[in-house]
Amino acid sequence: MTTYPLLDRTQDDIRLLSFVAPDDPGMSIRATTTTIPLNAAVRSKFKALSYIPGENQVDRRTLILNGERIWVPTYLDAALRLLHNHEQKDVWVDTLCINQEDAAEKKEQANLMPRIFAEADAVMVWLGDSSKWTNSALNFMQTWGNVECNFSDAVQVQKLCDRPELWKRQSWQQVEDLFYLPYWSTRWKLQEMALARKVFILCGKKKIPFRDLEKAVEDWNVLKQPKYAHILNKRNFTISPAVAASSTLRLRSSLRLPQKKKIMTWLSNDPMAYERPKLKLSDYSLDELYALSRIREFDEFTINESITYAKPVRQMLIDFAARIINDCDDLGILELGGIGNLEPEDRYDLPSWAPTWVKGPAAPLPKLYSAAGDSKADCHWGEDEVLGEQNTLRFFASGIRCGKVLQVDTAETMLRNPAEVLGGEFAQYRVNDQHPTGIPVIQAIFRTMILDQCPGSKKRLNIEDPKFYDLAAGFLFMLQLMNQAKKEDLVEMATNYDLRVESSGKYPDFVDSFLKYRRKNPKSMTPQQIIQPFLGLPSRPQTTPAPPTWPDPINPHLGSKNLRQFILEASRCLKGRMMFSLPKGYFGVGPEGMRVGDLVCVVWGCDSPVVLRRLEDHYVLVGNCFVLGLMDGEARLAFEKGLRRGVKRERVFNLR
Repeated sequence: MTTYPLLDRTQDDIRLLSFVAPDDPGMSIRATTTTIPLNAAVRSKFKALSYIPGENQVDRRTLILNGERIWVPTYLDAALRLLHNHEQKDVWVDTLCINQEDAAEKKEQANLMPRIFAEADAVMVWLGDSSKWTNSALNFMQTWGNVECNFSDAVQVQKLCDRPELWKRQSWQQVEDLFYLPYWSTRWKLQEMALARKVFILCGKKKIPFRDLEKAVEDWNVLKQPKYAHILNKRNFTISPAVAASSTLRLRSSLRLPQKKKIMTWLSNDPMAYERPKLKLSDYSLDELYALSRIREFDEFTINESITYAKPVRQMLIDFAARIINDCDDLGILELGGIGNLEPEDRYDLPSWAPTWVKGPAAPLPKLYSAAGDSKADCHWGEDEVLGEQNTLRFFASGIRCGKVLQVDTAETMLRNPAEVLGGEFAQYRVNDQHPTGIPVIQAIFRTMILDQCPGSKKRLNIEDPKFYDLAAGFLFMLQLMNQAKKEDLVEMATNYDLRVESSGKYPDFVDSFLKYRRKNPKSMTPQQIIQPFLGLPSRPQTTPAPPTWPDPINPHLGSKNLRQFILEASRCLKGRMMFSLPKGYFGVGPEGMRVGDLVCVVWGCDSPVVLRRLEDHYVLVGNCFVLGLMDGEARLAFEKGLRRGVKRERVFNLR
């Protein structure tokens, strides 16, 4: 056991390493620790090492620390020997700079870790020992990192795609393998990278700036956009490394959010929560929960007080979620919870409102809605009848019932065989029918399929935005294809083929498609008249304001041009979700596992509606959902209007 000098808690002391790695790899590294206040350490421009424990915990090497011989795993010994080539003093390594035998010190130092990684002069990320392929992968990414290309210039993009050294399949496979290394899928390491001023990647004897990786992945994500798909298809090429890496690399900017309540914005879009395989509860480590608890600004969010190494991990998850609820004035955490189609034991017997923080079948809803208006959470905990203390297993939240689910179907059926959705009723809406929001039902279907958001931006669809008409043209063009495709997979068809429909040539392609979908004889109708039912018809002559019209001039190939983008976006939004209908003409998409008879409710303080299921004397949360007409505070306004009439529709839901 190593003797560590005590740390001064009042000064936020940390320990820094100075070490000497001998030339002979068979000899032990010698290191000493220096105790120093964190503020003083910043002035010394210390470095911090970020790494994950290797799978091999048996093979160990000796290290002389403060004159005493200790054993360290071989992966850490290798990292220290490489680090010695670049830094010889003022290095922070958690395993060696924190007394692992002192639980109180471990907790205190864990609370300082965000500051340590944020204020270090640089964070050195150790990926492991190198090999020929890892060196090639890093060299390849550096080549891409030095590429200069204006992606709005088609000529430059084409020249980029014509450079053979950038498209070697072996190099791309090596990069993909690089991002499958365990480091990139380890959640508690994400905060270390995200908070860092500068990051360097260490792998074997190679060291490269993290910015090179970021720049390469940024370019790859641009090339993944649908408008470049035809270029890559010609090369029979798919960009997959960006899928594995981009979420990690984007994290550095996504964590710096201005308000405490926006913790849920990051958590709900936490990429690793939705990209890594399903975990068992035993896979959680207390260190990981510490990292989750400290992703906000340093001392502003104090969830860490409820986290202790003495608690079972299941209780830690409950306490972690409960602390978020207690410290925030909203209930955004409900958007991450829910039983979905899992049995209670598959959720580790957690309360339905407590997230498991593992991969879900669907991507999270975008943070664009305000279903509860500007209301704050109105909730409280049950009381333990024996101890008289807060019982976090019984949670009460106020809100309003919006309707009982009448029908459910797999949302992806819209892109597989839409004529069968909801027993055929959904696709058989008459074109001129009106949605409860006042827009045509056919437009409401379009908006629902892409969750009423503008792809690639953090904005809602706006009928005054040209992007609305591009996507709408792709949707209208798809309608006729749905009739032709029958049970074909539209996603696969649109991704791999340039789709066309028979056209008279008299109208733009999407207008022709809509005309055939409606089975109308055009006679002397203009394109504007044909597609006006999609945009909206006046309820009576000379209605003010007049409904919108399609912008002129109309591109004759606008539908086929935007089909792929619409279908890919709709596929992303509908994947892992269920289509459902409610009374009064409402419909939406919700979590897998929804059933007829479930309740769609708006809970005060939650930005999206939720699906609840009644079980005896309580409710369970199934998940959150999207319902056009309930996403912008309409239920809250109806509730307040009812109060003015003396009608109280509010409910208190007992969630377990």
